[in-house]
Amino acid sequence: HSVYSTVLATLRQPLPASSYLVAYSGLDVRCADYASFGTRELAEKTFEAMRDRFAVLMANHGLLTGSKDILNAFNIAEQIEHCAEVYVRARAIGTPVILDEDE
Repeated sequence: HSVYSTVLATLRQPLPASSYLVAYSGLDVRCADYASFGTRELAEKTFEAMRDRFAVLMANHGLLTGSKDILNAFNIAEQIEHCAEVYVRARAIGTPVILDEDE
C-alpha cells in the first residue's frame, strides 16, 4: 500500500490539487466512504467516488487507480503517492496552498 495515500484514506480526507501533478487523476482525488473490504458496497462507493477521475482514496483502505492500461494506472499511482506525500508533509508545518482549476 502507498503510505501517504493510505494516511489520507485513514483520515478519510481527499487529496486536493496542491500540485499540478494531481491532474493525473482529475481535479482532485476524492475519498470514497468506508465499506468492508471485498464487498459489493465497497465497489459501489469506490465507483461513485471515482466517477470522472483516474484515482480514488478508499476510506481506511488506500489508493486505487484505473486507466486504459496497467502501465498508465501504475504511473498515476506513483504521481498521486508523490503528491500525497508532499501534501501530508506540508500540512505538518502549515496550510498547503490549493491550486484552482485554471492553475
